[in-house]
Amino acid sequence: MIASPPAAQDRYGVRVEENVPARMRDGTILRSDVAWPIARAGETQTFPVLLTRTPYQKRPLPHLAERGYIAVSQDVRGIHASDGDFDPVCQPCGALADRDDGYDTTLWAAGLDASDGRVGVFGLSYPAWEAWELAISRPAPLVAMYVSGMAVTSTSVEPLPRPGRRLQWFVAAGAPDIRRRRGLPGPQTRADADRLWHVERHKWLWFLPWSELPEHALGPMTPYCKEYFQHSTRDHFRFAGQHHHVDVPVFHRTGWYDRWVHTIDHFTAMRTEAPSEHARQSQRLLVGPWGHTGTLTRKVGDFDFGPDAEMTDTDLMLRWFDFWLQGAQNGALDEPPVRYFMMGRNEWRAADTWPPRSNTPTIWYFASGGHANTASGDGALVTSPSGRGAEDRYAYDPRDPVPTVWPLDDQNVPLDHRPIDWRQDLLVYVTDPLGEPVEITGVPSVDLWASSSAFDTDFITRLADVHPDGRVQPLVTGIVRARHREGYDRPPRLLSPGVAERYAIPLGPLAHCFLPGHRIRLEVTSSDFPNYDRNHNSGLDDFSDATLAVAHQTVLHGADHPSGVTLPVLAAA
Repeated sequence: MIASPPAAQDRYGVRVEENVPARMRDGTILRSDVAWPIARAGETQTFPVLLTRTPYQKRPLPHLAERGYIAVSQDVRGIHASDGDFDPVCQPCGALADRDDGYDTTLWAAGLDASDGRVGVFGLSYPAWEAWELAISRPAPLVAMYVSGMAVTSTSVEPLPRPGRRLQWFVAAGAPDIRRRRGLPGPQTRADADRLWHVERHKWLWFLPWSELPEHALGPMTPYCKEYFQHSTRDHFRFAGQHHHVDVPVFHRTGWYDRWVHTIDHFTAMRTEAPSEHARQSQRLLVGPWGHTGTLTRKVGDFDFGPDAEMTDTDLMLRWFDFWLQGAQNGALDEPPVRYFMMGRNEWRAADTWPPRSNTPTIWYFASGGHANTASGDGALVTSPSGRGAEDRYAYDPRDPVPTVWPLDDQNVPLDHRPIDWRQDLLVYVTDPLGEPVEITGVPSVDLWASSSAFDTDFITRLADVHPDGRVQPLVTGIVRARHREGYDRPPRLLSPGVAERYAIPLGPLAHCFLPGHRIRLEVTSSDFPNYDRNHNSGLDDFSDATLAVAHQTVLHGADHPSGVTLPVLAAA
């Protein structure tokens, strides 16, 4: 149960100072906005610190100071008010100073006037990456963290380039302030960059090849963007194997529609790898039906998840920090380690582990009469493989890819997928309407038997819930680039055209109940653009070569090639 925030008369007055300088070990000055609570007569004169480090332009956080914290929001090195050079996290040599800067800033914040010497760190997305970098350095004042929207490895989320989101990020988040600092032409505020992106978006998304992207496309971020596209299979986050350095309690928050839902992997790693029993037992995970946002509402995209989905991120965070930094007896550790939202039933569940131990892998197999194309085809999901072999075919043309059904900022939002149901390059396999609920918790996966006419291509699978009114609710998606079918850490191997191979495709973590009258749907296609970059089907280097070819795809199923989707079905209580 989340405690109510204090009434206005019980909150502290606030004093704010902007651009407070802090000198890093190499002499670089980073600047922070600091909000101090004003001590009441007769009360303690010292307070714990809450710190966040961001590339998204710091701002004062008086609402945290009102609750009895010295609130520090810092511009990271080389952007906005801080000195130095900005190196985005995606660079192999980038962000080398971030860990040291985080360590030095924590010590600096702990020594601020009125600080009691204890620090909590928080962040969503890039600031969460900064928080983990800081935590690995183990600064003594760090007591606890609250983080969301950051995976252990970048390859768990972006094994292939995602131009829709990445180009928009480089255009709007990185380039404007660097232009301002260097006196370069072009948009110098995020608002102006957003307006330009809406005008130029399609020009740059369809540009080929990426290696020839002109410098003016993304301004000073263009070289970084090229590095990202050329080396997308490299792990840019580098947190795997690092959790044994982090010896503090962490609250991990994410959402099923956050493309960084693999925040969950930080929780599971800390539960086993943290260096002390105290840290291992003091991890908490909360997963709701939300996207990559700090606004935790019941309505997400086209779907309403009910009143229980409504929460306030600040209240969740302050309950955690109140327990660890202010000694509040609010029960923050009394609940089970995992709380997750069961979509479909739209209710919260609790568990000791993720995923819950009581699920059973259950396979639904593909079946058809050879015409599973479109939602009106004859594709079916059945509980045993068909006795006879069957095939479904489609042509994937990278000049006409299946469009991503997302908003213009290319954040993952559940929008009704019916607008693309007519496409011939979309195979749809679906159950009959269910007579009983099917609850799944864990990571669904697809075994796909397929061949291609191309030397390289992509296969994309998506799990969805078909509502009785016809709406198609997307749930989780998986992708494999054929040349990397043996793993992104293995040498690439091209296809032998026409030879059927088995592809193991994990979809992503999920908790969802398919209700009676609903249908389970599994889609197979070869593009999802601009969410994922198009495979050119040429077998050449897609980064530097613009050759495009049509791939003729064959999906096999039946007893000899048992293509199907495995769902982790939760046992009935």
